[in-house]
Amino acid sequence: MKVYIVDDDTSFVVLLEAMLEEIPGFDLIGKSSNFDQAINDIKDLKPDIVISDVRLNNEHTGMEVAADSDLEDTHFVFVTAFSDQNAYSKSREYSSKFIVKPFDVLTLQGLLEEIRDDVVQLSGSHKIQKDTLFIRKNNVLEKVRITDFDYLYSEGNYITFFVDDKRFVIKYSLTKLLENPKFHQFVRIHRSYAIHRDKLDKVNFSDKELTIKGTVIPFGRTYTKNVRAIMDTVQ
Repeated sequence: MKVYIVDDDTSFVVLLEAMLEEIPGFDLIGKSSNFDQAINDIKDLKPDIVISDVRLNNEHTGMEVAADSDLEDTHFVFVTAFSDQNAYSKSREYSSKFIVKPFDVLTLQGLLEEIRDDVVQLSGSHKIQKDTLFIRKNNVLEKVRITDFDYLYSEGNYITFFVDDKRFVIKYSLTKLLENPKFHQFVRIHRSYAIHRDKLDKVNFSDKELTIKGTVIPFGRTYTKNVRAIMDTVQ
């Protein structure tokens, strides 16, 4: 993952660089002690992670860097030498982690790996981040909460995601997707279909069909127990 540092403490930046060299999979692509340069660099380089001090030259804050960068899929790690509850609360408005100096390389590694593990790259620029799926459609990256999807349809190596009157298609395996814990609310009910367990409206066991928001979807005989398990959990 690409990492960028924003800090005006030269000695601490040197320490961070040394730590990053010891952590595999995280590459430093730039650094700055200047707020405006940092904003321009971050927008241009699009790092996966920005490590920024909370206080910058007593004029700007790391949270301002996050706000002005305005990159939806960039994570921020805010660093401070002070136990500042207000700064911590403010940092939670962003896709961020918060760490108090001093810390060692293993602490930083664990934090960075936690961020990395929270992002699952699918095909192309499509990815899962936290509870959201980022899907590129017509050169626009659209953000959809995973819980908003009604059902999924698989054909060959492609999955179509249905949400209300919208549909999104990506190249990926449905089996592999359902193995991801972020999709734990989806249940496979057919070789080609998986549904959100809370979106089920009604079931016709005789015809092996169920309905979600007016859409009739077949379920396979071998998946009947999955459908019954969903029904058993409905209060």
